[in-house]
Amino acid sequence: GTACMGSSTLCADGDGTAACTPAPCPAPLESGNCAEPFISQFQEAMSGNNKYAQLYNPSDAAISLDEYTWVNCANGCGDGDGTFEYVWSFPVGATIPVGGTWTWCNSQMEAETLCTDAGADPATCCDLAEPYPVASWNGDDAQGLIKGAFADKDAATAAYAACPALLVDQIGSFSEADPGSFWPIC
Repeated sequence: GTACMGSSTLCADGDGTAACTPAPCPAPLESGNCAEPFISQFQEAMSGNNKYAQLYNPSDAAISLDEYTWVNCANGCGDGDGTFEYVWSFPVGATIPVGGTWTWCNSQMEAETLCTDAGADPATCCDLAEPYPVASWNGDDAQGLIKGAFADKDAATAAYAACPALLVDQIGSFSEADPGSFWPIC
């Protein structure tokens, strides 16, 4: 089955402070059982630039990535306090169609990594092909997709601290320090 981290509603209390009301995954829909995009593919190469990430839209409506931010921490997440070190905004207007994907790649990756045609330009197989730092990570970097458009790491960290359910999907843990060379997987 498809995992759904849950969605949330961010609202303001009467005193203007942010409040978080987590909502469980919606009942199964004909096209899936989650309303939020999730990380469907992620590659961290042992060496070189063969790195890419892909988001999948399981919902019954197109998803604008203008409403999401990619967050990460290099080599774990510092002392495990959940403070993001970096944020990245998707290009304005980037959208995942119903049942579709949106992929970003390191522009210097070998085409055979993702493309079906040997020697193809990664730009033809990816929605976005960019060099460092957009698609540059290692196996022990915590990565995540957070709901909300955040211009900087402090705003994203504050929103996440007030409402952990804003973290839609993740690889690694934002509440742990450096795990060594990689995150354990199940």
